[in-house]
Amino acid sequence: MRTDGIKNWNPLAWAKSLAVRRAKGSVWGWNHRERADNTDKNTVDVVSSPLPRQPPSIRARTLTDEMSFVDEEEYQAYLEDIERTERNNSAIEMGMMMAVGAPGVTKVGKLTEKTMSVASDVVNSQRAVLTAYDLSAPLRQGGIISLSNPLRATRAYVNMLRAVKSEKAAKAVADAIKARENYYLYENSGLYLAEAGEGSEEVFKSIFAKKIPGVNMSERAYNAYLNTLRADSFDSLLKSLEAVSNKQALKAGNAAYEKYVSGLSSDGFGSMDEALTSLKGAKRSILDAAEESAVSSKELQAIANYINVATGRGDIGSAQKYAEELSTVFFAPKLTASRWQFLVGQPLAGGSARTRMIIAGEYGKYLAGLGTLYGMAQLSGAEVSWDPRSNDFGVIRYGNNRINPLSGLGKNAIFAGRIISGEFVGASGKVESIYDDKGRNNWDDLATRYGRSTLSPLFGTAVTLTTGRGIDGKPYKLKDVPYDLLPLSARDIYEQFRDNSPGVATGMSLLSLHGAGIDTYEKKEPRMTRAQAIKAIENGEAFDAASLYK
Repeated sequence: MRTDGIKNWNPLAWAKSLAVRRAKGSVWGWNHRERADNTDKNTVDVVSSPLPRQPPSIRARTLTDEMSFVDEEEYQAYLEDIERTERNNSAIEMGMMMAVGAPGVTKVGKLTEKTMSVASDVVNSQRAVLTAYDLSAPLRQGGIISLSNPLRATRAYVNMLRAVKSEKAAKAVADAIKARENYYLYENSGLYLAEAGEGSEEVFKSIFAKKIPGVNMSERAYNAYLNTLRADSFDSLLKSLEAVSNKQALKAGNAAYEKYVSGLSSDGFGSMDEALTSLKGAKRSILDAAEESAVSSKELQAIANYINVATGRGDIGSAQKYAEELSTVFFAPKLTASRWQFLVGQPLAGGSARTRMIIAGEYGKYLAGLGTLYGMAQLSGAEVSWDPRSNDFGVIRYGNNRINPLSGLGKNAIFAGRIISGEFVGASGKVESIYDDKGRNNWDDLATRYGRSTLSPLFGTAVTLTTGRGIDGKPYKLKDVPYDLLPLSARDIYEQFRDNSPGVATGMSLLSLHGAGIDTYEKKEPRMTRAQAIKAIENGEAFDAASLYK
């Protein structure tokens, strides 16, 4: 192997070239065929290879890798493997061209892509319709911060009502957020701000649905509320972080200055030079303290991450590249991820000690908000269950009516509580093991039901029709499909006025329209046991045989 290609190598020029090529997305490695002709260059050539990958042995990662040579036999074997793959791909393309003609190959590809896109949009449209025709952002996706900070929620609510009026009003709300002093920080830190169209929230990602009257109005309201809530929360948390930073800098600066003054007052300096040196050291300490206490990009990202998680925009990691596909199959994958991340404290993992303290304070505010809500409910005569093994965990019960204010956290907490404890608490209060008995309420049944609850409307309906039973275990028939595809708000209002008095139904419906989970359980007479039935027969007592099957 020749080495004269780098005998006039200039490290600075090489580093500059390397940086430029890396910025252009080059795949690093030696140019094997032109390496020997590099004598007139001051830099080492790297290849912008069209190959899809390179084996580790010939991928340059460090300076040592750049200055080492490639095994000739391995390199040739690699080239032969790539050529063989290209020949196979060419044969496939040639076969398609012979079948449908060269222009047909492109048309088939475009037709398939368009068909998949339309199909995905149709599936997503049902989810948009299902969640439309309400003002559910305050207690659904924005519920955590709404309960934590009622004043922020009030400002966001006003903007939501403005956005309902027209597209122009919604645009004014969005433009006001973009005109804020901290808007560039929102973008650079990764704070999610939804926009109409592709940048909208998960539940409204459908072009087809936007042509249905009323869906656009719901989307405008949803986006305006959450965007205002996120921007206000970022500004507030940034202000808190800056206050902590300034306090730390002031404390360190005062310590340095007091040290200088102490030496000056006690004649601790032997000469003017010593005094000046001490003064310079104090200034340097103050500047260092100010620099160390300054807000970093890492801290801004931690704040943005907390706000995103709290408002339903969880981080799905490497699955982000499949976000569109996941959003088609599942109801709202990022919302589901965010609720798990909030429960396990993921926002507290990043940033610095200062951001962790501030975010922990936000968790405390949320718990205080829930405590106030539950306390007021109990004073008004409601019951609250705190057993995470029960379906009623965190639910406010007024007779047969249930109000769930947990914004999606309850479902995950219940599932985790049952899996961890290995027990299930039924409606009757009986505790059952989920790892011993087979059948309903064993661990895999609970996992299956949880998974089904995260599916998009059409996929969930398809699974329900296939199994013949709903998530609750009740029989499900084809005639039930139209009702389940109605908007959630319409279903809740209908069920409330069907099962409750007008006053109760109105209050429950208003909560539902703002995103709270509500439900009404039918009154059930206690089931007659076998022993009670035998005793009634022996005594000649009359009883309703139907009570045996309740």
